[in-house]
Amino acid sequence: MQVREQRDLIIKVAVISGILSFLVSLSAVGIIGADQIGKALRYVTISATIGAGSSYVLYTIALRLRWIRSMLGVPDFSGRWEGWSYSVARAGCDVLALEVAQNGLTLSIATFSELASSESRTAAIVSDESKTRYSLIFTSDVRIHESNENVSSNHSVTFILRLQTGAKGDILEGEYFSDRLRVDGGRGTQGPVRLAKSSQKPIGGAHYNAERWAMPLPGDWVGKPRFGEA
Repeated sequence: MQVREQRDLIIKVAVISGILSFLVSLSAVGIIGADQIGKALRYVTISATIGAGSSYVLYTIALRLRWIRSMLGVPDFSGRWEGWSYSVARAGCDVLALEVAQNGLTLSIATFSELASSESRTAAIVSDESKTRYSLIFTSDVRIHESNENVSSNHSVTFILRLQTGAKGDILEGEYFSDRLRVDGGRGTQGPVRLAKSSQKPIGGAHYNAERWAMPLPGDWVGKPRFGEA
């Protein structure tokens, strides 16, 4: 059982135990009769069901409303992001797409390039003390599409991406760090990442199209080698 599942189970057991203890205590001090515990329990169950339903609506629907997210301090990263990553070690860039599934407070992130794809193992949204600047941080297991000189083997990668909101749309900008085995025998690569929110729905791959790509190749990367380019 994962830590999150254990936590959820502990909370459920604690809530149920607390309700039963509360009812038994009321009966013991004579506030309600023993024959009324069943009736009181039914009312509590109905209230708990309504509360659970309200929580589900909040986590799956209401958190997508900007004013509710702002009030609770939870930005919406869900959807598809398209842009570029740059490898300092290889002095070249590659297209990069992120597809984020955000169900309330639960995150799942898939990344796609023309050479590899990955799925997140851990993910978190962090903010500064003012709750006005947000970052998306996640670690993924990378699967190589095919072995070649540009990518040596499967590896792990961590992204630290800062959300920037402007008149032209949302931008994610930051860095990645991987433990990929390099050609020189060392381990580890890193580089900057720039992504823009796409109007496309998640499609399960990079599927680069220069005319529709949400973020053009950054000007300071023009002329650099592009990995995966035919």
